Amino acid sequence: MGEIYCTDGKNTMVRVIWIAASAVAIVALLWFIIVVVSNGTAIGPAGPFILQFVWFPTLIFATVSIICIVKGRTPAKLHEQIILILFLTIFSIIFSGTLLREPSFERHMREVEEINRQWMEESSRITVDGRFEYRLNFMGTLTNAPRAWLSMRDIATDDNLRIYLNLRFEELGAVHQYPAKTRALWIKLSPTDADYIWILTTTPYLKEEIEVFEINMETGTSRRIGE
Repeated sequence: MGEIYCTDGKNTMVRVIWIAASAVAIVALLWFIIVVVSNGTAIGPAGPFILQFVWFPTLIFATVSIICIVKGRTPAKLHEQIILILFLTIFSIIFSGTLLREPSFERHMREVEEINRQWMEESSRITVDGRFEYRLNFMGTLTNAPRAWLSMRDIATDDNLRIYLNLRFEELGAVHQYPAKTRALWIKLSPTDADYIWILTTTPYLKEEIEVFEINMETGTSRRIGE
């Protein structure tokens, strides 16, 4: 049985497909490097994996392909040609396609992160003393086990605290449809004489019934007031 890359042959279709796959691989290699260099940064968490398991194998493939094409070495037997075409197709989709797609995917993820950051900023409020950023969060409001919690971020240290609230959910509407600026008005935090105790009061922007909670930042707990 002849070797796939070492048998002389004149099959035009195989050569065209091979040349096309090699050209795509070369473009993908250059595109990946140009995008990374132009951004002046790594492509993201997947960068080392992409370089080690995608970029370098693609480089080896492109180099070997150029040598074989220049020397006119293509498979002579039909089954070898079919195997080569399948390999070229799969390689181009998985390896070359990944290199062409990865930088734009990372940019898209950064854009999504920026949108999320802006949304969280717009849905949050700052305490009167300027120390904390806070907002009210919900999960599973359409289920039998809804949960609500207060998210607090120390602006000076960037420390985050999550405190669950025993909120009444009966009058809540479709809270997930509220815009970020309305969400920021759902609750109000007020200071007390104790530095670690805050009073959380819901507002009519959330529901008609007003609920009041004592927030203990030392223990990370809340207690309903008025029961």
